[in-house]
Amino acid sequence: MTRLLVVVALGAAVWVLASRYRAWRDANVNPLDLPPLPGDVAGPNATWVVFTTEYCATCGPVKERIARIDPTADLIEIDVADRPDLARRYHVRTAPTVLFAAANGRVHARFVGNVPDDQLASVRR
Repeated sequence: MTRLLVVVALGAAVWVLASRYRAWRDANVNPLDLPPLPGDVAGPNATWVVFTTEYCATCGPVKERIARIDPTADLIEIDVADRPDLARRYHVRTAPTVLFAAANGRVHARFVGNVPDDQLASVRR
């Protein structure tokens, strides 16, 4: 019984450490170091890209807030299952992951998770 408790405790500790490492790694991605959006994604205007999954519950509300806050920009939704190449290129590990790119395709901001309005509105063009 003691061995089982030790194994469960070690498994839980590994899971917690792995979760914290992934969160730290995601938070330390500098959007200015990311490559420009490819031509099939970037539009002629500033572009918001929302990376989603089939079961993402917060992706819809994030897209609605972006459309309300910045109605003149293009808004593109990319399912990571359909474009794993882009998910790897932009270090997407959590849905939603949101990118903001200027009209030239250069990424200026990257957000992970259920992004509050004030953070979305803080993006400068």
